Amino acid sequence: MVAPLDIVGSTLTAVWDRPGRLQQYYGADGAPTGLFSGTRIPVRGTSPGGVLLGFAERSGRGQQRDVVTEEFDGVVMLLTSASDQVSGERYTVQTAIPITVPAGDGMVVASRCDVDRPDDFTHVLRLRFGPQGPTIVDAWQIEASMGSFTPVEPLTTGCGRFKGGPSSADGTGMLARHAGVMGVSPTFDIGAPTPVATAFVDLGGRLIGPHQALSLLSRGSDEVVWWEDAVGWDDTGAPIWRVVAAQIMPARAAGEATQIDCRRGDGTLAIGVGPMNLPEAAPRVAWVADADGHRFVPTDPAGVTCTQEGSGD
Repeated sequence: MVAPLDIVGSTLTAVWDRPGRLQQYYGADGAPTGLFSGTRIPVRGTSPGGVLLGFAERSGRGQQRDVVTEEFDGVVMLLTSASDQVSGERYTVQTAIPITVPAGDGMVVASRCDVDRPDDFTHVLRLRFGPQGPTIVDAWQIEASMGSFTPVEPLTTGCGRFKGGPSSADGTGMLARHAGVMGVSPTFDIGAPTPVATAFVDLGGRLIGPHQALSLLSRGSDEVVWWEDAVGWDDTGAPIWRVVAAQIMPARAAGEATQIDCRRGDGTLAIGVGPMNLPEAAPRVAWVADADGHRFVPTDPAGVTCTQEGSGD
């Protein structure tokens, strides 16, 4: 087995040991490295030969993962493609850092922390969960041009320097910070000159991508689902979300719940309102999450299945 730092400068080949779920990295000699592929994402641009940020686990216990990885024990790498395409299966390791996050303690995340480079991942962060949300424990700046990670003080990452814009009545455009990890907690508009509590109360949410989430909130008797992009961290290490789309949900009948863990038959993410306390059910009304347009689009609920219990009456 190859130690994480021994792979720097070497060429790795990613092989589907578990088709559709997981890849394992093999060294140039064909021997397994003991590292299993979590995900690979472009640091800058998507052209062939670009730099990729790779997450790899040691255990091989998990399925194919997003950028956010709980209970992470493995290595984060800067990679360049050794194949004809960035999506190829052979990669050269520019540099690597071992990272361990104990079970239930936190997560590892790639973050976009430069407002002038909104499409670039600039930092790797190790987070720890707490009563007020995750805080940054360790941080590394991604130096893609030099092929290196530079350790930095967690609160000097610059991840909190973001300007807010005007928000609509449903919250669209807001720079938001949720006070808690899950459960009922207030939401703050940090785009205001002084962060202020809003009328929206956080009921919970889930990650839907490397830097995106769906959140369910209440405002009086109404409920709204926010599509949020993670844009950084404030000076306390709490995550900052920009609300890019919102859907005010219809009134719920007795025994119904707002659901945010739904999928259409083709795998597209969806939300809806329908029966609660059922393992799987079609909602009464539904919307799909249009990733390209950052919006919610009505869809036929008959083709949607919801698996997560939301709030209900």
